[in-house]
Amino acid sequence: MSSTRSRTRDNRLPIPDMGPVVDAALTLVTASAAVALVRAFRSWDPLWPLLAIVVLAHGLCWAGRRLRLGALAFSTAMLAIGSVIITAVYYRDISVFGLPTPEVVSQAVDDAGAAFGPFQSLVAPVEDLRGFSVVFAVGLWLMVMFSDLAAARSDAPFQAVLPQLAAFIFSSVLLLGRHAALATILFVSALALYRLAVRNWRVHQSAPGQVAGSAVWTVGLPVLVLVLLSALAFSSAAPTGRGGVVDLRAIGRGPDAREVDSPLVSLDSLLGEQSNEVLFTVESERPHYWRLTSLDEFNGRSWSASSKYRDIDDGDALPEAWGDLVAPQQEELAFELQRLSSAWLPTAFAPATVRAPVSLRFDQQSGSVIVAEDDAPSNMSYEVTAAVAEVDRATLQQAPSTPDERFADARRLPNDLPAEIRRQANEITAGLAPFDAATALEAYFRRNGGFVYDREVNYRDSDEALLEFLQLRRGFCQQFATAFAVMARAAGLPSRVAVGFTYGDAEETLDSSGESSTTTWTVRGRFAHAWPEVHIQGVGWVAFEPTPGRGNPDSTSYSDIAPSQGGVEPNTFEELGATTTTTTTIAAVPGQPVPTTLPDELPPLPEPAQPTGPAVETSNTPTIVLLGIVGSVLLVVALVRLRIVSVRRRRRLGSAGGADPSARVEASWRRACRDLARVDIRSRPSETPIEFARRAAKLVEVEGVRRLGRYESDRRFRGRPLDDAEAENAEAITEDLREVVWSRLERRERLAAEMDIGPRGVMTDG
Repeated sequence: MSSTRSRTRDNRLPIPDMGPVVDAALTLVTASAAVALVRAFRSWDPLWPLLAIVVLAHGLCWAGRRLRLGALAFSTAMLAIGSVIITAVYYRDISVFGLPTPEVVSQAVDDAGAAFGPFQSLVAPVEDLRGFSVVFAVGLWLMVMFSDLAAARSDAPFQAVLPQLAAFIFSSVLLLGRHAALATILFVSALALYRLAVRNWRVHQSAPGQVAGSAVWTVGLPVLVLVLLSALAFSSAAPTGRGGVVDLRAIGRGPDAREVDSPLVSLDSLLGEQSNEVLFTVESERPHYWRLTSLDEFNGRSWSASSKYRDIDDGDALPEAWGDLVAPQQEELAFELQRLSSAWLPTAFAPATVRAPVSLRFDQQSGSVIVAEDDAPSNMSYEVTAAVAEVDRATLQQAPSTPDERFADARRLPNDLPAEIRRQANEITAGLAPFDAATALEAYFRRNGGFVYDREVNYRDSDEALLEFLQLRRGFCQQFATAFAVMARAAGLPSRVAVGFTYGDAEETLDSSGESSTTTWTVRGRFAHAWPEVHIQGVGWVAFEPTPGRGNPDSTSYSDIAPSQGGVEPNTFEELGATTTTTTTIAAVPGQPVPTTLPDELPPLPEPAQPTGPAVETSNTPTIVLLGIVGSVLLVVALVRLRIVSVRRRRRLGSAGGADPSARVEASWRRACRDLARVDIRSRPSETPIEFARRAAKLVEVEGVRRLGRYESDRRFRGRPLDDAEAENAEAITEDLREVVWSRLERRERLAAEMDIGPRGVMTDG
């Protein structure tokens, strides 16, 4: 009997060979999930070891099936091998002969904590910390194990890709839309290819030796290729930017989830004719640079921002953005927008309160204010209380030289930055304290370096635009601000580029009594400007002015540069003369008139309603908890479904015509006994199969149970070989009995029966 049972078990628990095409397609699905996850990083460097791990894991799964390893042995072997491989990839230096040790485990836990600790405040793309990569590697390895157990060993090929689908949805919901179109196309294409491969395998399984399966590829593959090419064409024709075609992050986030693009300062922009359109006016006692925002990410040619905005209430005190120890003075400013259609509101640096007729959001890091609504008005009035700091030179010169690690990102430069730029920066600032080093850079561009303000330069065709600017020494504010900030970073100084306007034309008006006056500053398109800021430890962000002919009135307390707007300061429109629009514009907001253009000194402000920039700062805790709950529920559902499919498959294989009839009868009898036990009908030790079947038939009112008892009695005691007809009859009786028993079970008991969990809660072997 033992040999019969062994043969029975082997007959109904084979590990099917799905073929290399299905294996390859499943590998592509997991690889595309890895691509979707790696979008979280600033670079693609972490992708390559993850792809190697994915390919190796799927290869080991194939080997495990070829060796006919059972599920327990396979899972144990995969976990052991996976720990060794991940250790070799990420912790080889502290391992022992490449094997994981307690030190490796402790370091991995520490790395994961360091990476995911500040998860709520992270905004993708993030640094490719080892903790992120290790967690992704472990997740992908477990993903591959589940896929193999589901697809090959439980005959559930479509449940097998649920973890990959969950990873893709996770990346789409929590990450920025960067490369979203590419990731979506790759993942959907891999899923479609996997579906075709499984379908082709099913066709060949049902009709071995026939060529019916070729129709699957003949029809399906060209359709897949056509859809893929169309998707690629659509993604290439879609508006470019950091966002994707579809933003899945909006799912479940409600109306507060709004994101904005940053203005862009680029070395490539050309300076066109200067617009004299009035953009806004400001009532202020003294002049200031009117600041929109600041940009802190440099890619080698242009600057962008990584700001996070949160809602603010009208008139509430804003978080301090001006510094650490500086005691700023309060100034009241009244702004009136006329033709400035932009999400960013001009303010003096830094706003302490803002009172406006629209909802606002504020970013403490950049000190900038945006309009919360999608339809930003191009003309409105608002009031600002500005915290204006006047810092003396002595205070700045006494600032500590040790770097402040909070601003490590503001010192980051591209790896391919020409060495000549770093060399020049170090020569100019050698041996100087931070403030003196920044002042030396400012003097280099304004006086000592022989630079000339030139409106006609064009660096668009240059492969090394910044290096060419430093060699030709000709440009306008974007080149000067960029070169200063980059060289400051090369010298170890945290720096960024501010975008806004110079102070504009002044007009003084007396009140009705003639005793007091009000100064109104009229800001036109030709006053758009960009300038650098350097963070001085213990003080805060300090503005500098490297552009020749310009002078910031906010820096007169620590600089000998007088306020200036480059010698183009006529007091009347007639002195300036009529001018035309420029080549650089502020993007229009949908539903509003096309706004007035700005000169190329201020690059385009993209449409604020598009969800392609830095995220609004909101708490991620409810989202994370919700995703965790949903993910756990989906995992439980997937496992339950996988168990049910596995049980049904084993029953189907047990009924296969090629199996031994006696073994099929034995399996039918055992299933019948198990089903009867679910309604509390159990065999007594003294009963023969015929006696138990006669009693059970009366209780469940299924007459065929009597015949099933006779078949089992013949199999046990008479030694008469059973034929296929008797085996099929036994299986049919078992199915009839199952329907009757199922009708008497409650929903919970029926689910346990579908999963083949015994009546007493013990998993049976079926």
